[in-house]
Amino acid sequence: MLNTHRFMLDMNEQTSMVYVTVRKGDTGQRISAALRSGESPFDLSDVATAVLAATIPAGTHINTNGTVDDEKGVVEVAIPATLTAAVGAVECNFVLTGSSGGLLKTPPFRIIVQDAPDAS
Repeated sequence: MLNTHRFMLDMNEQTSMVYVTVRKGDTGQRISAALRSGESPFDLSDVATAVLAATIPAGTHINTNGTVDDEKGVVEVAIPATLTAAVGAVECNFVLTGSSGGLLKTPPFRIIVQDAPDAS
């Protein structure tokens, strides 16, 4: 069963203070971001795809396909193992592609990967 990290991103903002904390090597994590436009849900009815665009601590860029729930104004993605392979801050945002081909990025957020506890 996946652990889901839920948060809101305001599409009117340039930055966010949102971060999600996970353990190194953890593969059972999911992100669910409710997109807002100020006090209102952000209109996702024209969004065809959502991609989690991430830069891991080593500088490598990783894109992961997500899903769009336009009725709820939510984008979701399972956090891939490649994002939790090393300790550090993973810089992220969602890239939304409209059905007409236009691109829109969400404000950035972070996935903080911490050391897994010792098994001893």
